Amino acid sequence: MNQRRGFLLLIITVSSLLALLVLLPFVEYIIASVLLGYVLYPMKERLRPYLGESVSSFLPIVLALFLLVVPLTVASVVVVQDAVELSRNIDATFDVTAVEDVVYEYTGDRVDISETLGSAVERIGRALVGSLSQVFGLVSRVLLGTTLFIFLLYYVLKDGEEFVVWSKDVFPLPPEIADRLYDRLGEMTAAVVYGHLLVAVVQSVLTGVGLVAVGVPNALFWTFMMVFLAILPIVGVFFVWGPASVYLALTGEVGAGVALAVYGVTLVSLSDNYLRSYLVDRDMGLNPGVVLVGVLGGIYAMGVIGLFIGPVILGAFKATLAVYKNNYESL
Repeated sequence: MNQRRGFLLLIITVSSLLALLVLLPFVEYIIASVLLGYVLYPMKERLRPYLGESVSSFLPIVLALFLLVVPLTVASVVVVQDAVELSRNIDATFDVTAVEDVVYEYTGDRVDISETLGSAVERIGRALVGSLSQVFGLVSRVLLGTTLFIFLLYYVLKDGEEFVVWSKDVFPLPPEIADRLYDRLGEMTAAVVYGHLLVAVVQSVLTGVGLVAVGVPNALFWTFMMVFLAILPIVGVFFVWGPASVYLALTGEVGAGVALAVYGVTLVSLSDNYLRSYLVDRDMGLNPGVVLVGVLGGIYAMGVIGLFIGPVILGAFKATLAVYKNNYESL
């Protein structure tokens, strides 16, 4: 390697590290904008012949924000109300005196659980008040990240195709291998988005309808929780409708409990198999264990948004390895 090439590689390395330093604080918002841009791009392409490049890139963002923000805001208010009501119901039905008697019987010490819980809540409140600066820092970071997300989403829709062409020219790969890599990345992203995320939302809504039909209390709260649970393999929405069926049977609503169980086993469970096979080829899907690692690792690395981004990142990694395996010898 001559000095010129070495110096050029040094500049690339240093500039890459500096770019990573700039991008890292908002990496989850950047990846989220690319992911949502991928989902909205077909809509943008359909609108472009009629509305032009700029308007067709902006309109899907407005529609997506309206369809996401408005229902989530309304649902959040109701969910909070349901959560408060649920906690009150638990407080009303949970006899702390019985627990105190059991503790006294086995230990000989009288414990005031209500006072202990009250003290714990008070200490937590003081800790939160003492860390208001951190709370304000988190809020400002979220606001900046959300603003960045919206702007990036617009430019992903508007200039994303040009960026893909540019990146293919920059990467030191033969054109046919670069095309194969991008095709594989697109297929894997579609597999994760439509095969896991969209199916999770559909399953949660279907199960929520069943909960409302049989009269399960706080149904909207549990539907909201199922959107997150449904992404987890094995556990899924059964974690809600299964115990709910048992709850109904134990409270005297045997018919409703059986009906909910049958509904869950048939329509909800079959919807998973049907939708995954219809929306995306199963050969492109990820192993449930890999999805679980992506979900938990994404949450740990990026917070709540990592719940959706984590599996996509692992899917892209799998696609890259597949292209490497099939084309390494020809490079």
